[in-house]
Amino acid sequence: QALHALDARLAAQHPRQRLTTQWRQLANAEASLGGAVTRWRTALVRGLDGADRRLATAGPTSRVAQWQRSLDGRRHQLAALAATHLHRREAAARALAGRLDALSPLQTLARGYAVCWDAAHAHPLRSSEEVAVGEAVHVQLARGELRCRVDAVRPPSPDSA
Repeated sequence: QALHALDARLAAQHPRQRLTTQWRQLANAEASLGGAVTRWRTALVRGLDGADRRLATAGPTSRVAQWQRSLDGRRHQLAALAATHLHRREAAARALAGRLDALSPLQTLARGYAVCWDAAHAHPLRSSEEVAVGEAVHVQLARGELRCRVDAVRPPSPDSA
C-alpha cells in the first residue's frame, strides 16, 4: 500500500503529468479570462451606448432643438393671447363708440331736438331769461339752421330747475 502511494506520488511528479495539469489550469484560466473579458466588453459597450444616448439627449444639438420647440410653443401661445386681447379691446372700443354715439349732440339733434344760440352764435342758450323779445337767435337742427326773431319770452316755471 505504501508502495502504491509512492507510485501515485511519483506519477503526479512526472513532468508529463505536471505539464498536463498545468495545461488544464491554463485552459481553465484562459476560459475564465475570456469570460471576464467578454463581460467587461459587454459592460463597456452598454456604458458607451448609455453615454451615447445621454449625449444625444443632452448634447447641444438636442438642447437647441428642444429650445426651438419650446420657443415655437411660446410663440403660438403669445400670438393666441395677443389675438384674444385684440378682440377684447376691439369689442370694448365698439361698445364705447356706441355709447359716445348715443350721447352725441348730433344724435340728439337727429332725434328731433334743436340747439338755440345767441345772435352772435357765441354760446348756446340754456334759459329763456338769456334773450329778450325782438332779439335774433339761431336754431341749429340736425340738418340745417334757422335764424329767428323772438316774439315772446316765457320765464321758467318755479318747479323747473
